[in-house]
Amino acid sequence: MRYVLMRHENDDVTEWIYREIERLGEGTLNKEQVMERVASVLVDPIGSYVHDEVKEYVRQREERHRESAERAAREGTRIIEEPNKLLVVSKRVRELAGDQPLTVAYNDIFRTEITARSVARVVGGNLVAGRLYEAVEVYDWMREHQKDNGLAVIVTHQPAVQRILGYVKARHSDAYLVSEENSRYKVVEELGG
Repeated sequence: MRYVLMRHENDDVTEWIYREIERLGEGTLNKEQVMERVASVLVDPIGSYVHDEVKEYVRQREERHRESAERAAREGTRIIEEPNKLLVVSKRVRELAGDQPLTVAYNDIFRTEITARSVARVVGGNLVAGRLYEAVEVYDWMREHQKDNGLAVIVTHQPAVQRILGYVKARHSDAYLVSEENSRYKVVEELGG
C-alpha cells in the first residue's frame, strides 16, 4: 500500500458552509445529506450542482464575491483568487491511484470527514472512518494495511502529519505522498503545493 497523508480542509470554512446548507435546507436535511452537499460545494465543478441548496449557496457566494470585487475596484485594490487546493490535490490523488484500489481513511470527526468525502467525490474509492487523530494512531493504521494493494489517503490533523513527517508545514488541505525508509516516513511528493 502507498500512502498520502493529508491535513483536513479549513474547518472554519467547512463549518460555515455546513451551517448555510443546513439553513437553506430549512430543517429538511439530515446530517448525511448536509455533508453530501458541503462536499459538492467544495469540489464539484460550477454548473454541475444537482441540489437546490447547493445552487442557492453558490449563487449567494458569487453575489458576495461580485460585491467584494466591485468594492475592491472602487478602492483601487484587487482580489487575488486562489486555486481550489482541495480539488487540485484530489485530482492528483486520482492520477496517482490510476487503476489501483483506493481507500480514503479519516479521523471520525467533522473536519476530517468532510475533507475525506470531498476527496472521495473526485477520486472514488472506499471511505473508512477510524481513530486517526494522533500520529501513533495513523502509524498503527498504516502498519495494519501495509500489505494491502493500492493507495490510501489518510485525512488527519496537522500535529499528526507533522509528527510523522517532521518538517512539513501541513497547511489546510496539504497532502504528501510518502514512502517508508528505515522505519520512518519521508515525503516523495507534495501534492497540489
